[in-house]
Amino acid sequence: MTCTLCHNYQYYAETCGKNKLGGIGTQVGAVLFVGGQVTGEDAAAGYPFAGQEGQALNHALQRIGVPFAAHCYTKALKCLKEPNQKIKAPEIKKCSVHLDAEINTMRPRYIVAIGNVATKALGVAEHYAAAQGNLHVSLRTSVPIFVTMDIREEALTSQTMFDKFCAQIQQGFELFKKGAVPNERKIIYQDYYVCKTAAEAE
Repeated sequence: MTCTLCHNYQYYAETCGKNKLGGIGTQVGAVLFVGGQVTGEDAAAGYPFAGQEGQALNHALQRIGVPFAAHCYTKALKCLKEPNQKIKAPEIKKCSVHLDAEINTMRPRYIVAIGNVATKALGVAEHYAAAQGNLHVSLRTSVPIFVTMDIREEALTSQTMFDKFCAQIQQGFELFKKGAVPNERKIIYQDYYVCKTAAEAE
């Protein structure tokens, strides 16, 4: 079904003939990696993390011995934006309905929010800079969320920053293996629940 919740669908349809790029991976109980916005490489390939982002993430997972194909991947914003256009809060809010549906379908054990946009879309309350490297709860989903830096920026060009990203990914998987839950989590949910509307999550 065509999504018309925000204006981005028009540019995506005009340039790529597509609407609402979906995630990949069907492994229930896996880790779901959520990036920010769809890139031109994603749009051309028809799936998320298709270009440099995906390569960087794949290399980071290989470094810690985690197979890329064992997990799930998606983007917080599902449509390709016009070049040099900033992401606005209403876009994240409107697009979150699709992210919610993917979480309910994929049923991940943990979620990794890569970057600020994904962190906001998933409803993590803590400021992005302070949220990195920790597990968090959200009113949007009962699935624990681990936040990392954005790999679309310095991590693609700086070895130091890429090493930092790899260290964060490793830290996350160490927590996952222990079955860790966020410190502030008061209720251990027995099923997967995602708020139906952004208003209910506020």
